[in-house]
Amino acid sequence: MMKFMVSLDISSASLALSELSRRLGRDASGDSHSKGDQQSRLPFSTTIWRTNSSAPEPADLEEHLASLLSHFPPDELSKVLPEECDVCINIGVMYDTYTLGFVLSRRAMEIASAYGVRIEVSCYPTDFNNE
Repeated sequence: MMKFMVSLDISSASLALSELSRRLGRDASGDSHSKGDQQSRLPFSTTIWRTNSSAPEPADLEEHLASLLSHFPPDELSKVLPEECDVCINIGVMYDTYTLGFVLSRRAMEIASAYGVRIEVSCYPTDFNNE
């Protein structure tokens, strides 16, 4: 089994979460934070504004990327963000097998390319010994 969590992440060393939300015209997801907010021991060093895919849980990667595209068109970013902001598509992959492999379809690559940002992939194995 493989599941995806996909988000569009915007980081800023100078803007607060509320300012990014105002510029972007939408609220950030609940797992966003402002620079200086307290984490486990130290405050966050940058603001991370995040919007998550709204595709249903069994959706494939292309469906998650299409969800981002429909809710947040790429051309909106360049109009409102200062150059100091860093933008990426964050892909989390949860899997329950010994090895992991997945395909970035041509359409998925086109969607990611439309944003003109980097892609960050994190893989999270689940407990595949406990079936």
